[in-house]
Amino acid sequence: MAMNEIEIARTKVLMHDPFYGSLLLKLKFTRWNEPYVMAVDGVNLFYNPNMFAKYTKEGLIAIVIHEVLHCVFLHMAR
Repeated sequence: MAMNEIEIARTKVLMHDPFYGSLLLKLKFTRWNEPYVMAVDGVNLFYNPNMFAKYTKEGLIAIVIHEVLHCVFLHMAR
């Protein structure tokens, strides 16, 4: 279920903003159990499915874009 929600969010981002959507296509979705909703390392988009219930679909889209921006600004390289 959580994977489906991420895929829906990715598709909506791809349709409305192809730049961020194309970057999302390069990230591998990886499940994790940390106490955060999502995180990125430049290769993986880590997600905790247990945290999704707290957010609306629009909220998840915002979080996905937020995580992609970490890649855009090379935050992992700092």
